[in-house]
Amino acid sequence: MQMMNTRRLANQPSHDHVRSPGVVRPDFQRIGNIIPARSTVLDMGCGDGDLLDYLIHEKEVEGQGIELSTDGIRACVEKGINVVQGDIAEALENISQVTFDYIILSQTLHELPKPDEIILDALRVGKHVIVSFFNLAFFKYRLSLLFKGTFPKDFPYSWKNTYASILTLKDFRAYCEEHGIGISYEILLDQYGKEISTLIDNWRTQVVVLVLQRNRKE
Repeated sequence: MQMMNTRRLANQPSHDHVRSPGVVRPDFQRIGNIIPARSTVLDMGCGDGDLLDYLIHEKEVEGQGIELSTDGIRACVEKGINVVQGDIAEALENISQVTFDYIILSQTLHELPKPDEIILDALRVGKHVIVSFFNLAFFKYRLSLLFKGTFPKDFPYSWKNTYASILTLKDFRAYCEEHGIGISYEILLDQYGKEISTLIDNWRTQVVVLVLQRNRKE
């Protein structure tokens, strides 16, 4: 796996961390179901490394993370995860060819200044890109804005600490069509983390998990 030249590298020789049992985030479970065993994985904006830790234990992936926060880096190192501290866009620029089987952007798009460019660059160096995000067209958010003029208290983002990109399932599908990006797998989750059908899905879906693949010219 190609390593990236960024500001700080915390490289663990082995992953001997014992994963604590507990509740796994619903989108993590779905991502784990998608990724084949022993794949190479890059988790961009990996936070405290919980997803990579889950994938390493459950699917024996060869995983690496990119994280900007010092707290996130520290948590990853404690789990024995191979992690780079740096900016996602800068890290992708340092990869010159297709290197990973799967690149993951798990609930990260809302926090990026130019998520559309990041997705295109990720498709350049990954065979598949998995994205998960909160659908801002979810009915609970719409009704809260309509009647209260604000997002509900349990909304996961704040204008104070994120770019909070206005992202909906319908908009993202249109973006993929415009840029020739194929959606090879689509999982839609409701507010209870259960999978739902595509019936009025932009209204009913709270969390979206998509597998993207660029239509490459032979």
